[in-house]
Amino acid sequence: MVKILRKIIVVLILLTISYCYATNRIYDSSNKEMVNK
Repeated sequence: MVKILRKIIVVLILLTISYCYATNRIYDSSNKEMVNK
């Protein structure tokens, strides 16, 4: 159970990071005001 939960957590983290990276790039290319960095 613990190994399965760890795998799910790692996959979720990777998906979140890739999603944030993709949305940040889209915002950066279309609207630089949307990104607060």
